Amino acid sequence: MVGIKLFCGHESFYLSDNILGPVYALAETYNVPVLFHSEKDSSQYASYFAVCEAVRQHPNITFVCCHCHYPNVEACFQRYKNVNNIVFDISSIADVQMTADMRKAVQSELQRHPDAIMFGSDYAGCSQADHLDFAMSLAVSDDIRSRLLYKTAYRVFHLA
Repeated sequence: MVGIKLFCGHESFYLSDNILGPVYALAETYNVPVLFHSEKDSSQYASYFAVCEAVRQHPNITFVCCHCHYPNVEACFQRYKNVNNIVFDISSIADVQMTADMRKAVQSELQRHPDAIMFGSDYAGCSQADHLDFAMSLAVSDDIRSRLLYKTAYRVFHLA
């Protein structure tokens, strides 16, 4: 096991629900991250407030914000800017509705926090080629790109 993904929004629970106590205990015991779904249709269950409450309750767990609250990518980075135990997964944002503002937000966040964003494609949910093309097209240094493509994931998922 390298991580636990929670689908708040697809399922009717908040990340701060007490029922998740055993899940968080498992994540801490095995030192694995907790990934959470945050895409546009997640409703109130993946709201910024609900996420921040859970993340602050569990400072020893790394949380991975999957999809960066797509399409509100820039707002996502702004809302979590003072939260130290969140990493962002850019899966599902490189689709036909991706805007120049989203691209700029990812580039800017990578410049500010190069170890806080990692590549993701949401396998079978969207085009992996489009996501890889997006990652390769970002105006960042080779060092930052290598962090985005694999180094951050290696660290977060303890793969090395």
